[in-house]
Amino acid sequence: MKKNYIILISLIGLLMAAGIVILYVQKSAAVAKECGNVAPKEKDDCYARIAAGKNDASLCEKIQTSADLQSNCYTNIAVQLNDSSTCDKIQNSNPNVKELCYSSVASAKHNPSACERIQNSDLRNQCLATAKNDASFCANIKDSGVKVYPCSS
Repeated sequence: MKKNYIILISLIGLLMAAGIVILYVQKSAAVAKECGNVAPKEKDDCYARIAAGKNDASLCEKIQTSADLQSNCYTNIAVQLNDSSTCDKIQNSNPNVKELCYSSVASAKHNPSACERIQNSDLRNQCLATAKNDASFCANIKDSGVKVYPCSS
């Protein structure tokens, strides 16, 4: 009896996994159909638009012609989902792009924990000042070019 129960649970698990795979394939096919027959630059815009509409960072990976568009795609979704880990997917040659993503999440959602991922101490302090609306962090900023509200006053 116990053996039959284990087999039944295993079969249910396999059916659930198969269902998830089928849904993923259908979703991918729908996006490919919508964006598949356009020019490369327009295709990337299409993927970015659909990614934003569905809050689906996996579609940002399909953007091929512009690192900036791909970075913006990830940043928009990170902000919408309040998920700074989405910023980790950014592969831009400018390291500040990823840090600005963390700062965008922190500022938009008042989520100071996102600031802790920022390596540059000036950007991190500006991020904390903005996310916490606490100008005391401004005193730690050495580069005046980094200062924006609430540190710019």
